[in-house]
Amino acid sequence: MSDSRPDRITQAGRFNDEKRGSAPVKADMVLVNALGSLQLNGERYPVLPFAGAGSLIDQRFIDSVEHPALVLVENLSVMTALPRLLLPEPLSDALFLYRGDMKDTSNSAASKAFARLSCPLKVVFADFDPKGVEIALTCGAEQALLPEQQQWPLICDAGWRSLEGPEQRWQNQRDARVGLGERAAKPEWVDTALSTMGRFGQTRTQEHLIAHQVPLALFPLS
Repeated sequence: MSDSRPDRITQAGRFNDEKRGSAPVKADMVLVNALGSLQLNGERYPVLPFAGAGSLIDQRFIDSVEHPALVLVENLSVMTALPRLLLPEPLSDALFLYRGDMKDTSNSAASKAFARLSCPLKVVFADFDPKGVEIALTCGAEQALLPEQQQWPLICDAGWRSLEGPEQRWQNQRDARVGLGERAAKPEWVDTALSTMGRFGQTRTQEHLIAHQVPLALFPLS
């Protein structure tokens, strides 16, 4: 359900305090992007001719998605770098939807849109770490976009690409690790991914995968 409270402009028509009792400004706004034209509501909309993260639109007015796949993206920086992703063929004409910051309402709006909209294939692209795997298993996607499996030991090696500074995501995501370990129903690849991360004590973000051109592949979530 969408937030039923009036928006701030409606409130401003009656009250001095336009914020009182109003819905957050971004309550139903979602950020979408694609490598080509946006295909929504039976129409094609050209991509803006300059670099950006996409179009911020009200998800309540999206009636249909004509893209063959809908990809929920964890990190905003990915939305600005779609041409740099080494995508599998089924996602070459996908619509990308930013999941939103967990601290603001855009996360809820994106979740609503992802659950509501029909599409032949629903995919989630999150960080290659325990929290990212947790997101993949709980967001309602059918498949997860991850590094190709043969890449896992390479990218989790502590010396990979001579990255500077400590890696603390594996240690800091203990709750996610424990939860995934106790989860009864999960795809086989989950334990393999966690075992690989744990063996090296390393994880990789979406930004790492883009910066170092790591090939991506689709993995089932059921």
